[in-house]
Amino acid sequence: MQASDSTDAVVDATRDGSAGVAWPAEESLFQPYKAVLALLLGLLFFHDFVFLSMEHHFGGHYGLNLWKELVALAFLFLLLCWVLLRSALGPVNTRIFIVLGALLVSLPVFGDLSEGALRTFRSIFTPLVFAVIVGRLVGVDTEARSRYFFKVMLLIALAGGIYAIYQLYSIKHWEQFWYYHPLVAMGLEIHEYDSFRNGVPRISGFFTSPLEFAFFVTFVFFMGLARLLSERRHTPWLVVRKRSFLLFALLAFLGYVVSQSTVRSAQMCLVSAFAYMLLVVRLRTRWSIAITAFLYVFVLSAATFLYIGLGYTKDLSALGRLVQWSFVLDKVVESPLGLGFSSVGPGQQYWFDSLWLNLAASFGLFVLLFVVGFVVCYLRVVDSYVSHREAAGNWNQTLSLTALVIMPVFFYGALFQSFYNSPGFYLLLMIVSVALYGAKNARA
Repeated sequence: MQASDSTDAVVDATRDGSAGVAWPAEESLFQPYKAVLALLLGLLFFHDFVFLSMEHHFGGHYGLNLWKELVALAFLFLLLCWVLLRSALGPVNTRIFIVLGALLVSLPVFGDLSEGALRTFRSIFTPLVFAVIVGRLVGVDTEARSRYFFKVMLLIALAGGIYAIYQLYSIKHWEQFWYYHPLVAMGLEIHEYDSFRNGVPRISGFFTSPLEFAFFVTFVFFMGLARLLSERRHTPWLVVRKRSFLLFALLAFLGYVVSQSTVRSAQMCLVSAFAYMLLVVRLRTRWSIAITAFLYVFVLSAATFLYIGLGYTKDLSALGRLVQWSFVLDKVVESPLGLGFSSVGPGQQYWFDSLWLNLAASFGLFVLLFVVGFVVCYLRVVDSYVSHREAAGNWNQTLSLTALVIMPVFFYGALFQSFYNSPGFYLLLMIVSVALYGAKNARA
């Protein structure tokens, strides 16, 4: 599974030496990786719609909804076999096994083998494994496969956006949402305010949550914007390109979808990160980009806390965020090792509207390891972007620029949203993984 010398030779052989862009001389209509990647991404981002509908209409999904866990375990097994057969772990595989091994150790240390603890653990473990899978799958031929990954994600977002607009203008009662009857049949408690706000349907596309849908579309929006900016940096503005107009039209549509989503945090992130991305493409040094990202997160976080704390909103959901932060910080002071997986999770004793609060409640002070890991990954992405910035049309540059923007967006959003098992979380990790694998192969 580790990038071999022959793989590197293929990458080098397909790279255009003048532009640093890998354009295959002749690409067949069907290649195995396309089918695998399309199936993997399609099942992942239509997971709820497929399996909840199957459960509702056929009376069961026959355990097929566990496909993500089975794929993750199968991949890790094959990776371990590969390492043992080659008798060479390598630096990349070493980091993978250290991170995933530490997470596995954390399960008995911070929890137990109860169903609730395992469910919460999988929400962290599985997205990381999927990010590694997609990173390795795309990283074999980064330029061609990154382009395909980009197109598949745009198509998925477009399909979800079209369905969401249909929901906006057709749904008059919350029982009309596709997920209402499947969730009620499963005995889950849902509320009208989750589906409607001020008489307006909270569109969610093929997802069950407006929050998940809005952030997913926002992240795909920045994939498209990063591509548009990467191309325009090396093309005069007066040069007309059909694909640029099509991409611009798609971005306008996705922006409209987010504006109609009623998810205020996603709307705020879309507007602020749009301006932030325009600034990033003009920054020249690694540290200027990193410091700007820190300031972006700090200013947005401080403004949000002040806005809520000073009483500018009467929204009970927003006010509850401050109560949750106060409660978790007190718990961490009382129990520095946290409350464990057995106590924190959906349907368990504690569950908070913040990914960082849930991690702090589960791991205590060890949540700092997650924060440090996040920052380290961000700095590596910065390095990847700066290294490929001058390569015209380079797809690794596109995905690195995307990650540069959505990582701070996610860090801020996770302060106030749980992102539990969220498609946006999966997508973020995949983009980061592909960008880092692409940078590694480019240096090889």
